[in-house]
Amino acid sequence: MARKYSYEFKKYLVTVLENGIMSASELSRRCKIHKGVICNIYNRYKHSGESSLHHIFTRNEYSRDFKLNVLTYKASNNLNYEQTSIHFNIPSSSVIYDWHNFCCNYNGDNMSYKSPNNKHLHFVKDINNQGKQE
Repeated sequence: MARKYSYEFKKYLVTVLENGIMSASELSRRCKIHKGVICNIYNRYKHSGESSLHHIFTRNEYSRDFKLNVLTYKASNNLNYEQTSIHFNIPSSSVIYDWHNFCCNYNGDNMSYKSPNNKHLHFVKDINNQGKQE
């Protein structure tokens, strides 16, 4: 289960990092939080400002068109998963990784297929073949 952090705690993390008091690794050990979580909070703060510290993400349903748009944007702009999740305000870069992985491993053409292994994946089809006539 994902942990939710208060605005004050996120602000503390950002302040410590901005002032160079501790590194993300040191904060990770001291606060017993994965370094990636700290970096994610900080990167979102750098991209979106203080408002990102107030935001609490909830589970969202994304349309197949949105997922294709995200993956296409990621590929065409040569972004990594983290940069793409920040750009589209998606809570976790692993969500986009899952879409990409599922997309690349799926051979069918049913764009609304739900994977039996992961009921939350509603995506599909290799975007490299999107729109090609055979």
